[in-house]
Amino acid sequence: MTTLTRWVSSLGLMAALILTGCTSPGEPATLEEKLAKHGFAQGEAIREVKNYRIDGWNYLDTEHLIFSAGPSGDYMVTLSQSCTDLRSAEDIAFTSTNNNLTAFESVVVATPTGRRRCPIESLHTLSKLAP
Repeated sequence: MTTLTRWVSSLGLMAALILTGCTSPGEPATLEEKLAKHGFAQGEAIREVKNYRIDGWNYLDTEHLIFSAGPSGDYMVTLSQSCTDLRSAEDIAFTSTNNNLTAFESVVVATPTGRRRCPIESLHTLSKLAP
């Protein structure tokens, strides 16, 4: 084996080890696992959430969040693009009209440099998992 071949092989092995170290085996990987961690399962896709009020919300990943709308239920919002500011957001809001949330709205996240709008792609109901 030449020195260059050994060097390239070593570099490839180091890269594989580094990438393997970046994944955390304790964290949920799939959306289903992330929802289950919060006690939910994904329900049906819906067109809108009527007369909602945000009673609480949780970050799932840069493209998904769940929120409680009080007595009307719990919902998952899927964003049309990654919203990295969502992870560190303390509060969120929606750009809804007439107290109805649809896929034509956006999630508004406050950042140190101002507000960022993250467009919504879809909405789903959530069902609580049995304990």
